[in-house]
Amino acid sequence: MSRSRIGNCRRALLLAAIVIVLPGCARRFGGPWPFGADQTEHLKTYGPVGAQRVDELKTRAKKVSQASPQEQEAFATELAQNMKNETDVLVRIAMIDVLSQIRTPTADAVLYAGLRDPEVDIRVACCEAWQTRPHPETTRILAETLGSDTNLDVRLAAARALASAEDKEAVKALGRALEDNDPAMQYVAVASMKSVTGKDLGNNVDDWRQLAKQPDPPLREKSLAAKLRQWF
Repeated sequence: MSRSRIGNCRRALLLAAIVIVLPGCARRFGGPWPFGADQTEHLKTYGPVGAQRVDELKTRAKKVSQASPQEQEAFATELAQNMKNETDVLVRIAMIDVLSQIRTPTADAVLYAGLRDPEVDIRVACCEAWQTRPHPETTRILAETLGSDTNLDVRLAAARALASAEDKEAVKALGRALEDNDPAMQYVAVASMKSVTGKDLGNNVDDWRQLAKQPDPPLREKSLAAKLRQWF
């Protein structure tokens, strides 16, 4: 058989495979075949796909800051219930992003529980969420995760999140992380210590270890926002 005939046969087989496979893929990913068709009946049958639920969460999140504390707590309770049954990791991460903007006990509880979730990406997202929360327990929670989680990505996320801390316990936790021989962990821990202490000792890990062992390690000057939180 000539090369051109073989090429034609391959193209024909590929086209046949596309015709057979794509409708199944369309059902799997939530879009009916053909593309661009009305999805009303499909949504009635299967419900919104993950990307649509993420978009809905983002839309609702925009209204959270204007909501009353009672409304925020009700929304956090709703998300907490939905988290239990949600299997799409991207949707669950979007829920965590929303919860990070809500300052209520239920939101705190979900974000704390998420640090023990089986999914690594969920634990990372929760570390990032805690970084944005001016919570008196934030340093303890992140230090606990940094010291106990078995996944490097999660521990790195906790170390990065501690960069926003404003207390000496963060320095101590990051100093303990410097005992890890992993170069990535050492790099992130040093970067976070620079932020927490306001000092720059270069990149010599031993110098930072010694700083962390000081009984009274230095801290950067608190921002005006932090001072206001302390006063009120």
